[in-house]
Amino acid sequence: MFKSILSGYQAIIFDLDGTVLNNQHVWDNAIENILGKYIISDKPYWGIRGLPLIELIQDIKDNNDLSFDFDVDWAYSEINREYFKNFKDVEIRSGFEELAERLIKDEKRLVLASNSDREVVSQVLEKLPIKNFFEIILTRSDVKIGKPAPDIYLLAQKRLKVIPERILIFEDSPSGFFAAEAAKINSIVVLDSNMPAGEFGSNVKVFIRDFYDVLNLIDEDIEDYFAAHL
Repeated sequence: MFKSILSGYQAIIFDLDGTVLNNQHVWDNAIENILGKYIISDKPYWGIRGLPLIELIQDIKDNNDLSFDFDVDWAYSEINREYFKNFKDVEIRSGFEELAERLIKDEKRLVLASNSDREVVSQVLEKLPIKNFFEIILTRSDVKIGKPAPDIYLLAQKRLKVIPERILIFEDSPSGFFAAEAAKINSIVVLDSNMPAGEFGSNVKVFIRDFYDVLNLIDEDIEDYFAAHL
């Protein structure tokens, strides 16, 4: 029986930072540039990847020796300013636009579900030509608790009115993957070269490097493909 990598799914949800966008290095640099001057730990702790920024800042603050007790809200504003100052270094991940066009052609419904606040996501969508791909756009501002809690994915499922078994999520961080898992929705992980696969536990079914990996398999019978490549 033909069973491609996206067979049976009616809706596809994409995380934004690190997934649709190749931008983790820009966020990392912004965080280190603003907070690094106040951290005096020999081995700085940079927090749990994928947390909402305000929570990430608090996590960093709580787990490092500091030379100055900076205000979290101040740091949040400064890091966002630094990020957008270097937005020219943000790229749309390879293959995303082609995949999105193919999914829409195949009558899949696309959702963006970001752990960033709505104001930040709105600024990003003003700068990059990706907004029109998405039927629904959800942000950290739309839920009480961000990822790794499942709230944003449960809200997406409610808005879509599609059963979880017919939804697929693309994520890049352990926080996002665990949120998808808690929502009982299947996911594919975009694995960054700096993120060990082991950080995701043992339940990930598919890792990809970019969206061309999906495009290359979209018309393949998966069982036949793996039988031929093992």
